[in-house]
Amino acid sequence: MTQTLFADTFDTRAVLGHHLAVILRSPSRWLRPVAVQFFTGYFDGDFPRNGRKVFDNHYHMVRALVPKENLLEFRVQDGWEPLCSFLGCDIPGTAFPAGNTTAEVQEKTRQIVRRELVRAMKILPFLALGLIVAVCYGQLLISHLGLDNVARMYS
Repeated sequence: MTQTLFADTFDTRAVLGHHLAVILRSPSRWLRPVAVQFFTGYFDGDFPRNGRKVFDNHYHMVRALVPKENLLEFRVQDGWEPLCSFLGCDIPGTAFPAGNTTAEVQEKTRQIVRRELVRAMKILPFLALGLIVAVCYGQLLISHLGLDNVARMYS
């Protein structure tokens, strides 16, 4: 998932989509900048090259700072048992949650893109109409003021 998320963050479509989201003041316009900051700011500017090193350094630092009896190195695929044992509580009778799978993240991304496209399709006709009105008004104003020759010099 991380490689896909990384690649998708820097994909040309993501860059263009982000610019459109900013222009349209979309509520989702912050998503790409956060992902870019994550992949560049926290991995010495190069996630593909430094990601593993930064990850390992972080884990070594945590292991050095936290006393062993207070540290649980937990893997989600291990389920409830190690977590509940560490916390000293009973294992719940429900299945361990398994969220944020690759398929779930990709579906959520598709939903966001779909929602933004629908939003853009509702707004863009009004922007186009405004542009057409502005151009027509400009042409009318140029004609009315007798600035046709000046306009031709700059076109």
